[in-house]
Amino acid sequence: SIKENYTDTFVEADLVVIAGSYLADDSLYIDCVGQRVAREIYNVGDSLKPGSLFESVRSAYKLAKNI
Repeated sequence: SIKENYTDTFVEADLVVIAGSYLADDSLYIDCVGQRVAREIYNVGDSLKPGSLFESVRSAYKLAKNI
């Protein structure tokens, strides 16, 4: 059953990671590349290939080791 009792909570953060479905969505990556928001932009995690949280973190870690 769906619970209808909930509260809003504000959490201050420097970074937000959105985790959702098992569908790749690279639209943010494409937009960032198109707008040249940084000198180097990498596509990792579910944006590149849907998978588990572990797989996403592992792919980002492997990439980060080589930057």
